[in-house]
Amino acid sequence: MSDSFVLYRYHPSYAAAVVFVIGFLLSGLGHIFHRNIRNKPTERSVSLAAPWERVMVVLYAVSALIMVRSIYRVAEYIQGSSGSLQGHEVFIYVFDATLMLVGCLVLNVFHSSQALREKGVYQSEMA
Repeated sequence: MSDSFVLYRYHPSYAAAVVFVIGFLLSGLGHIFHRNIRNKPTERSVSLAAPWERVMVVLYAVSALIMVRSIYRVAEYIQGSSGSLQGHEVFIYVFDATLMLVGCLVLNVFHSSQALREKGVYQSEMA
């Protein structure tokens, strides 16, 4: 095997690892923002009627689901096509499809515009 073939084989795992690292950094920034705004709230955050902390918790939960999926993808690509993760469909359903379905459902049920609409901050043209 040539060196270029080996690099090509592991290339998708690098991309999944980058997605994991970026997601981890963005979640960390969100946590720093959340902690700072709770410790020293601004006038706007205090007067805002919308439950912004609920939106932050939903974002944390969905980010965690995406990070678990990224870890699964890295492990799947490292094992290759002959590995046990790609060899059994149950892992794809559990760690890929189910996690993304739950993430989409959570974002639809707790959509931020619904929280803003409940408090009269956001008015939809369709409502």
